[in-house]
Amino acid sequence: FAIPINDVQALIKGVLATGKLERPYLGIRYVSLTDDYAYEYNLSVKRGAYIVPSRSGTSILAGSPAEKAGLKEKDVITKVNDQAIDENNSLTSVLGRSSVGDSVTLTIVRDGKDQTLKATLEAAPTE
Repeated sequence: FAIPINDVQALIKGVLATGKLERPYLGIRYVSLTDDYAYEYNLSVKRGAYIVPSRSGTSILAGSPAEKAGLKEKDVITKVNDQAIDENNSLTSVLGRSSVGDSVTLTIVRDGKDQTLKATLEAAPTE
């Protein structure tokens, strides 16, 4: 089992700066899109992080960076800071290259239209 160094450099910097291991997070539940998922959900894009609608409305956690940035269920995050979200770069992996407190630009597709949103990453809850 190996983890690419680029995926943990921000974590290492954070530990050295604060003495705590804090992982940045957005606070969403999503599916990494493939051709099959894009077809199943009838989406115009085939790669990205699809925020799947839930019956209980919990795909975007209350008070999370995602909620504060204005993300909604059925949005597809296609890029983070111009880094494409695809089979080579998962959303978790790309966010892991950032640090808690960093501001990121999210390129999303909402209702078939590209939009950009800004989010400030927070530390993932420990519970």
